[in-house]
Amino acid sequence: MKKHLIINADDFGYCEERNKGIVECYKAGAVTSTTLMVSGQAAQQAAELISEYNISVGLHFNITEGQPVCQSLQTSGCTFTDANGWKLGMIGFREALHSQKVDMKEVKLELESQLQKFQSLCGHLPHHVDGHQHVHTLDGVREVFAEVLSSHNISCTRLPVEDVNVPWLNSDWKQFFTSVVNSAVEAKDLFYQNGISSTDHFLGMTTMGSDMDSEMTEERIQSALKAIFSPDNTINKDKSSVSCELMVHPGYPNCDLQGGCGQGPDGFAKSADRLHEVQVLTSSAMQQFYKEQGIKLISFKDL
Repeated sequence: MKKHLIINADDFGYCEERNKGIVECYKAGAVTSTTLMVSGQAAQQAAELISEYNISVGLHFNITEGQPVCQSLQTSGCTFTDANGWKLGMIGFREALHSQKVDMKEVKLELESQLQKFQSLCGHLPHHVDGHQHVHTLDGVREVFAEVLSSHNISCTRLPVEDVNVPWLNSDWKQFFTSVVNSAVEAKDLFYQNGISSTDHFLGMTTMGSDMDSEMTEERIQSALKAIFSPDNTINKDKSSVSCELMVHPGYPNCDLQGGCGQGPDGFAKSADRLHEVQVLTSSAMQQFYKEQGIKLISFKDL
């Protein structure tokens, strides 16, 4: 059984410090793909780095942070922004969606606008698209997401279906991650019906940053990948080739007020979590592990 691993770095373009960490990991062979946040303060620089280093890149669809990319939604206001024109955040957007306050026509406009901006920055449409904070799998959003990607012949996305029953997660994170997994499971058939595929497995929510509640360590990644690629894993039954996406967030601490999507960097960006991920991902132990396990590192274009 062939083992294929995509290591995708989220949030490219969020700030220059994030860009630096992602490129460093890419050059070291520790990241194979990235997703560009076109509303990020350093999106233009990220696009230049993509061209310089020929980085495999997708769109990181962002509907929870900063201002809309769509000009008409900026000027007239919309159902997923507050009175000041800022998006509602990870939880705020979900609450508005649950209350049926979000106009899906506006979500479609925003996704189309972000695709257009991606094309203007990179010179082509993305091969794959995922959602910042996993919004693309949410009920209501996923229908729009599938329609738009299918209309542009974009054939790959992320399905964050992960075993979150791990002892180090606190109850709040476990509850949130469980909701993410449930939404992804519900979205799977819809995506496939629209010609949008994904990897067989996903890892990354339970191995993120340096916080003890969800810490990335070499041991946790290696243990999870062994289980994922095991012949005893029921998903792998009768498969000659198995794929997995490892979601990562490398970078350097950003204390510059110019970072982020217009409101400055968040706590995760200011912390040492991003640098911790750079150090783990580029460690010789991880590179040796891939070789010993016969894991081939690929990008979404190789699926």
